[in-house]
Amino acid sequence: MTQLAILTASERRRFDRPPTLNEDERRRYFLVTPKVRLALSRINLPTNRAGFLLQHGYFQASARFYPAIAFRQPDIRYVTRVLKLDAVNIADYTDTVPRRHRQSIRSILGWQKVDDAAREQLMAHARRYVVNQEYPKRIFVGLTDLFWKRQWVIPAYSELAEIITLSFNVADRTLLSDVERVLAPEHVKKLEALLRLIQRRPNAGSAAPLTLLKRIDQSQTTRAIG
Repeated sequence: MTQLAILTASERRRFDRPPTLNEDERRRYFLVTPKVRLALSRINLPTNRAGFLLQHGYFQASARFYPAIAFRQPDIRYVTRVLKLDAVNIADYTDTVPRRHRQSIRSILGWQKVDDAAREQLMAHARRYVVNQEYPKRIFVGLTDLFWKRQWVIPAYSELAEIITLSFNVADRTLLSDVERVLAPEHVKKLEALLRLIQRRPNAGSAAPLTLLKRIDQSQTTRAIG
């Protein structure tokens, strides 16, 4: 299934990377609260302690988790100072440790992963947008708003694009089914005749017949008027 191109390439890269924080935002998002301090007290390795606080801060800022390779160097340096650590190698923050930390962070903040039931709600929400003929980008924004409202972890761009693409495909199939159910054979013949007539227009080119049907021909030639 080919996904809809919802965001531009630069917008996709920006969405799938941690937010760019200023100093005030770092102080707010990387704050060591009592619950965070308790969680950190159970982590021994300095790199893992830094990784935990970075994930916690990024999640508060964006409701998303990111791979350690995407963590921003100014944030790594800030967290290292806050935790009074020696230099850390964030590239070592890998394997199962980040996944365990994500589960702990969700528990601390009261957020949930998207399960099958939540995915069905997301699909239904997206289909309502599709029925209202909203643009894919508008649907994308609407879905991310729903994630925040329900406190569901926002996934990567590709997963959101898949949900939206599926919603459009379902809507298309439903519309075709409805049309096939109500069209009588004589209606089909008349429509086919109309489309053949449209395709013979001088300005038809390679455009789709239905697109030409919506276009008003402004020509004043005898052929066009006729």
